[in-house]
Amino acid sequence: MTDFRAMPETDDDRYRIVDEPAAGALTRFAVNPFFPFLLVMLLGPLGFLAFIANSVALNGPKLKREIMICIAAIISVWFVKTELIRMLDTGALSVTWAPYLGALLTALRLAFGYFVFVSQAETHELRKYLRSLQERR
Repeated sequence: MTDFRAMPETDDDRYRIVDEPAAGALTRFAVNPFFPFLLVMLLGPLGFLAFIANSVALNGPKLKREIMICIAAIISVWFVKTELIRMLDTGALSVTWAPYLGALLTALRLAFGYFVFVSQAETHELRKYLRSLQERR
């Protein structure tokens, strides 16, 4: 029988949760996902670039998915905006529809942003909790 009390406890030997985000070189640059979401609200595509940077900094288990969603959001919003402008210029849509279509474009951007926000919030909260455990030691 092994005496577990005598075993040294180092960071390499401790129990790790599979979904626990591994600390990387950019971890210190990770921010609360609310701030990139705020940038999505105010600056559009630049906010998605901030989400990508934050995903890399957080280095969570959903890193690739978050980056792909951000890229899909930038392309989708650009495509929809380009098509709406083209349709308004050619007369296929009446100019009276412009405010409603602008609201639809904003809703699309916010939907993508919120999806990434929720995904990053899980990793951010887990990282914050694990940091608080380390500070207690």
